[in-house]
Amino acid sequence: AGGPFPRLRPAPALLAEQPGQADPNQFVAAATTDTGDWTVLYLPVGGTVTLREAKAGGVWFDPRDGQRHAAGNGPAYIAPDNRDWVLEFRQTP
Repeated sequence: AGGPFPRLRPAPALLAEQPGQADPNQFVAAATTDTGDWTVLYLPVGGTVTLREAKAGGVWFDPRDGQRHAAGNGPAYIAPDNRDWVLEFRQTP
């Protein structure tokens, strides 16, 4: 996942619930730009993440090999497996 990293700000409010609340190993980090044109979520052990609002065009990014996989429609998104994944949403101008 590449983008304007300095523009990202923590955005825990995007999550309907925090999977890491019961187990810190499942803490999902969420960040977005101030304009909302780029949003990223990091899932350290896969699983399901549910957003407060569905976002279109989500992509799972595999940090191990750089491959991208369509994420489908939310608001619940299920990681491809139980390894770490980045869920990314981009709005194109």
